[in-house]
Amino acid sequence: MFAEYVALAGIVAVSLTQIAPRRLRDWAALAIGVATLASLLYLSVLERSLAGLVGLTVSLVGIASLVSAFGLLDVGKSVFTLLVLAACSSSTILAYATDAVVVFIAWEILSLSVLFTAGYTKSEDSASAVIKYLAACSAGSLLLLTGLALAFAETGTTTLAGLAEASPLAKLLVLAGAGVEAALFPLGFWLPDVYAAAPEPGAAVISSAATGVASILLYRMVLADALVGRVVAVLASLGVVVSVAHMYKESDLRRVVAYSSMFSSNAMLLAFSSKNSLAVSTALIYYLAHSLSKTSAFILAGGLRRDFGHSSVQDLRGVAYGWGAMKLNLALSLLGVLGVPPLVSFWGDFYIAVGLLESSPTLGVLFLLTLIALVPVILSVLFMLVSGTGEPRRDSSTPVYLAVSTALNVLAVALFPLYSWLQPYAVTVRGPSGVYEG
Repeated sequence: MFAEYVALAGIVAVSLTQIAPRRLRDWAALAIGVATLASLLYLSVLERSLAGLVGLTVSLVGIASLVSAFGLLDVGKSVFTLLVLAACSSSTILAYATDAVVVFIAWEILSLSVLFTAGYTKSEDSASAVIKYLAACSAGSLLLLTGLALAFAETGTTTLAGLAEASPLAKLLVLAGAGVEAALFPLGFWLPDVYAAAPEPGAAVISSAATGVASILLYRMVLADALVGRVVAVLASLGVVVSVAHMYKESDLRRVVAYSSMFSSNAMLLAFSSKNSLAVSTALIYYLAHSLSKTSAFILAGGLRRDFGHSSVQDLRGVAYGWGAMKLNLALSLLGVLGVPPLVSFWGDFYIAVGLLESSPTLGVLFLLTLIALVPVILSVLFMLVSGTGEPRRDSSTPVYLAVSTALNVLAVALFPLYSWLQPYAVTVRGPSGVYEG
């Protein structure tokens, strides 16, 4: 509970910076935001549980997003800080919450944060993305509320444990509602447009604090049910295939990373639906690992767009040729999304595949085939960005984003031999009711 109070205090403090003089407002908001997330990070490291893993992940992503935003955004930095802190704080509350009322309130705060982040640039693309997300989010929230209300009517309790006694209809309504934010196929149609319209640091936060946490929330609430598990297994299987197929058609670096986020979310849900202990625990570590690499990739995409005016892979061909820092960070970020050694995401891909093969050979083979199909598209994007024969491109005018990307990639590499240290964060306990309790 202490983490929740810290998160709420941080949101209030950042809100109060809006009355500060203009020259101090952005810096005050940044200092408070980073301090709040650093406190959540410390508390999450001590909390060696699933809630701690979520807090650890969103805190790291949030800090990286706030720092990089000061090099990538020109105006409204204090407002952006408030949106990031609200998203990270509400997702942390969702990880700790055991009551449906708290879940729904935090869910709405998170959804509003995503909505305003998507519309932050006030461009034509962002307006279209906001309309699409608003329609999807409104329907999802209504379905989620209906499912939780029906569960309360049937069980007489608002605790998440009470969901285990609710009817299949109530659980399916919860699945449909939260599945929108989790980008469960086909409910994630809003995702690529929102990720491409939002500022890149904001897209990184949406990916980890919204899409990733929504997947984990579904695991906590309804995936213990056999019927829901079968439905999710089918839809998530389609989701990993469709997301990889879309990556082959995309030429925008941001949208390629966006579809990789859809892939990772559906891969997590596929692992959760298997109920295989190895696949489930590894999927939780995969959430952390993939978040680090995706955040780095989004930040690099934002830096390239700021420096060169576009984010098309074709237009950025050879952008990192002769630019060692950019070349190394692009390689580590995209290979981290792919999941190869020495990035910690490798353990996620490997053990999810092993766990799926143990529980369902069909699902395991399908997941392996999608991983194989993912290799050419990621490597082709990487090759186009780092190869060339012409003059080296100029160095970045905003080196802060390169520094943040480097820090994230160093952490992703450093955690590779420390996989066993992460395992206690992914140890899950289900009580007699079948719902995650610890």
